[in-house]
Amino acid sequence: MTQNNIRNKSKIRLWVIIAIVLCLILGGGYILKQFNITNNKDSIVELTPDFIEAIQKYEQLKKFSEGYAAVCKDDKWGYINTKGKEIIQCQYSDVNSFHEGYATVCKDDKWGYVNTHGEELVKCQYSDVFPFYEGYAAVCKDDKWGYVDTKGKEIIQCQYSVVNCFFEGLAAVLKNGKWGYIDTKGEEVVPINIEAEFAGRFSEGLAFIYKDENNFSVIDRKGDIIFSGNCDFSWYFKSNIVDESHLPRYFQGELYIPSNSSNFTVYDSKGNKIKETDEYLGNKSEMPYTVFAKENGNIEGLKYLTVGLKDANDKELIPAIYKHIGVAEIGENIDVSNGVVLVVLNEMGENVVECYAGEFDSFYSNDEKWFYGYADLKGHDTFSEELKKKCKESYERAVNKLFQQKVEEKRRLNREGPDWLQGAWRMQLTDDYGRHLGYMYEVFNHGTSKTYANGSLISERNYTVSDDMVIYDNNGYYQLDNDRQIVISADGLKMQKVSNDTSYSPTSYSSSRSYSDNGNSNNRQEREYMLKLSKLSDKGRELVNELSSMRANGNIDPFRVMYIKQNLIRYKDEQIDIAANKLHDSQLAREYMEQKDTVQNFV
Repeated sequence: MTQNNIRNKSKIRLWVIIAIVLCLILGGGYILKQFNITNNKDSIVELTPDFIEAIQKYEQLKKFSEGYAAVCKDDKWGYINTKGKEIIQCQYSDVNSFHEGYATVCKDDKWGYVNTHGEELVKCQYSDVFPFYEGYAAVCKDDKWGYVDTKGKEIIQCQYSVVNCFFEGLAAVLKNGKWGYIDTKGEEVVPINIEAEFAGRFSEGLAFIYKDENNFSVIDRKGDIIFSGNCDFSWYFKSNIVDESHLPRYFQGELYIPSNSSNFTVYDSKGNKIKETDEYLGNKSEMPYTVFAKENGNIEGLKYLTVGLKDANDKELIPAIYKHIGVAEIGENIDVSNGVVLVVLNEMGENVVECYAGEFDSFYSNDEKWFYGYADLKGHDTFSEELKKKCKESYERAVNKLFQQKVEEKRRLNREGPDWLQGAWRMQLTDDYGRHLGYMYEVFNHGTSKTYANGSLISERNYTVSDDMVIYDNNGYYQLDNDRQIVISADGLKMQKVSNDTSYSPTSYSSSRSYSDNGNSNNRQEREYMLKLSKLSDKGRELVNELSSMRANGNIDPFRVMYIKQNLIRYKDEQIDIAANKLHDSQLAREYMEQKDTVQNFV
């Protein structure tokens, strides 16, 4: 081997060594930066007395991410580090967590980005923004979306209606009502011609296309459809809003698609069905911690829930004593940043309101107080034992208060009956031949009732309600149908609600009242009108009987039928006129109108 060859090889080795060193310096510096963000000891929040004292001045906290947490003081937001030191002054109207070294901040209703030193990478100038993903962030201006890079440069012009973040080098974009995918240079990798409600992120080289709540497709990076299928997203999204972050995506070769109200069909990367399951695993191993709930209280119907945290092995790490853990809901999986999670306590106020007892609490307080803190995976938190005891006791007081209210309400209902019962109810009076004789009224007034017949008050007495019966002197008289909110008499006749006024009195003539002859000339005239109404009803009944007989015998005379119909309608018109213009009884007039309609259909 010549000396020149030896020198050349030595030079080559030297340059290789230099290149390796440079890679270590540059790449190692990046790795070290990432390590410092997420893994070194300084990035782990230790709940020391100094840290606990430092966060007491803030009204609200957000979760830690990459070594920093958003904090609010005097309605302005800033950031603290893992020691509790305020490293970015509270000056923004709203902020979000750090992601890839940058956080979105809002000032004067415009959004921008800051780094961990508080330096503005992008001034607050956009109407909306997304976090950085893979070194790029989506920004919105004039209702159009584009992207900026980590230098703050708008590298893809704002031109899209809707966008997604970059995943695996591609981002879903919507333009002119159709979806496609672009790369970080803004070039269309998958042409923008996909017709769908939403296009999901790429994961493991595949993307989920949400056609509608019943249909989906899966495409590759070329835009080719790998397979399609049916689904049921009608129950999957909250408030029927499609949430891209909750769209299915591949994880470890599996894709979970909702197939009915609670089950999932699991597909592999080729579209083969692996299994049916009611448990969503999806990306569970990415977020191995689960929020669980504990039911508190001994009174049925007045339970309240508190939440804690378990690991993937179902081991309890944080006890279930909090109102919330972060923004996660019960059963959701979360990650733990910087060794702690955000926890919330609340103290119930005096104004406690009962609500629907579903998945969550059966009551709430509109003057409650919220307290924010942090808990680590050993179950320690930043709250004092005194505060936790105070919040727990406030719930117990609320339960006892609502229980007493329920007891009082039950007594009231037993004493007065339901609210819909209160007021005036009317029942038609007839003789043995079914002829109309007037009306009887029962006016219920929170434990007392007045009975009117033929315009006269005939009784006033107390009542109670038990087992849906109105009881007078230990005898049931009226049956209450709570579902339909109607009153049924002892004779099985349905009564009609005519007024919610508990002081209603039919003795002075109104739109719905009875009639009597007590010597007064006006009442005598009304009695004459009532008698005429009865006679018209008798005439009409005779004609109806004749018509029924003709039909029964099969001997129908068309001319006679026409005569009967004309007269029946004429009788009803006369009754309507008397009721409306002589007696001024609009309710009675409506009844005759309904009878006229029945006559026309019958004949």
